[in-house]
Amino acid sequence: PILRGSPFMNSAAEAKAYRTAHNIPLPIIFKAAFGGGGRGMRLVKTEAELADAYERCTSEARTAFGNGAVFFEEFLQDARHVEVQVVADGSGGAV
Repeated sequence: PILRGSPFMNSAAEAKAYRTAHNIPLPIIFKAAFGGGGRGMRLVKTEAELADAYERCTSEARTAFGNGAVFFEEFLQDARHVEVQVVADGSGGAV
């Protein structure tokens, strides 16, 4: 499946509004936009967890990576990690 997600979120309220407007179900996972290695990630299983997860994720991202920007994605339990790299030149060429 292709999981839906958000652009960078500026607040927990914005994340909640975006999720509602785009009918993205829980659970979701906040991710550090400029991070990796499993750091700066917070799972949200209930609406009550959203604000705290957002705050913790942005704080960890800011501390670990120097930038607190986060986005969220639908969370798929027991998924396997498959990563694809795409390189593009800005003029229509891509590999």
